[in-house]
Amino acid sequence: MPEHNEPDPPILLVEDSLTQAKQLHLILHSLGYAAELCDTAQAAADLLAQRPFQAVLLDLILPDAEGLDTFERVSQAARGVPIIILTALNDRALALAAVKRGAQDFILKGNLEPEALDRALRYAIERQGILTARDQLAAQLAARNAELAHLNEQKNHMLGVIAHDLRNPISVINIYSELLLRRANTLPPASAEYVRGILDSSAFMRRLVDDILDIAKIEAGKLLLNRQPTPLRDLIEANIALHAPIAEEKGVLLALEADADLPLLDIDALKIQQVLGNLLQNAIKFSWPDSRVTLRAFTSPGYLHVEVADRGVGMEPDYLSELFQPFSVPSREGTRGERGSGLGLAIARKIVEGHGGRLTASSTPGEGSTFSMRLPLEA
Repeated sequence: MPEHNEPDPPILLVEDSLTQAKQLHLILHSLGYAAELCDTAQAAADLLAQRPFQAVLLDLILPDAEGLDTFERVSQAARGVPIIILTALNDRALALAAVKRGAQDFILKGNLEPEALDRALRYAIERQGILTARDQLAAQLAARNAELAHLNEQKNHMLGVIAHDLRNPISVINIYSELLLRRANTLPPASAEYVRGILDSSAFMRRLVDDILDIAKIEAGKLLLNRQPTPLRDLIEANIALHAPIAEEKGVLLALEADADLPLLDIDALKIQQVLGNLLQNAIKFSWPDSRVTLRAFTSPGYLHVEVADRGVGMEPDYLSELFQPFSVPSREGTRGERGSGLGLAIARKIVEGHGGRLTASSTPGEGSTFSMRLPLEA
């Protein structure tokens, strides 16, 4: 059977002058548009509520409304229908005001050319179609974002529950492994090695669980900061002392280059200590033996900067671009096979951002990486 295309909806012509209404109706008919006439704002609103129209040609001076009030009354009913203002030469300022409030265009009624009316209608209908499509996409995007936010919240809750439930049995395995190692001299050499493997793996799993709990809390908006005036240099020196044995065992030199008069910062000392520890651990982890890790601390107007630079393996640009996103990049082994959860840097950046700062990274493959933390001097 042949297909029957539905005719386009008519143009709604709102004009109280019978002479001008007839003239416009004839022009619309000659252009191939169907038209429906009315002479008041209320009638226009009623018709727009009853059936669809391609566009509205609207005179702003009507028996029951004048000026912008006319436009507001009709536009409230004309949701998604473009409105073109019909105006006399002395009403252009009023027509422009209506365009600023959402009308698509305006045309002069005197000596109206059919081509000008046709062009105004086609452009208005096309522009409105684009705006409608944009609004629909925006609504779909908002709904999708809300759904993703809900799913992310569920994911964080699930991760938190799972990690919390895993923490106790992992801790038990870790403690029992330590107890067994204290009696290593009573175990066969192979058994003692197995116990060391169990201890190392359980310690790694404990760190992983702690990182998952941290990232779940942070993404759920539960990052709590206990800010206190803190000498950052003390934190830096404590971190270097803490990691010195690990660096020394690997043959990595830890060097500090810091301004002598670093100011106090209003920070959560434990959280920033966690960030510094993560940056130093990573620098040592990816450094080659007999190389150097340099920690610099200095101020600029309004900020305190800490940089941790290594001369290790470096990172490819693709890996670097996703480095601070949790679960986005696989954890890499260090130069001696050291393992990590892959979540430490994501946690570190969130902590720094929670302090109003920034954490960034730069890297050259084969030459090393530099991590830069910037904290505001005033919270």
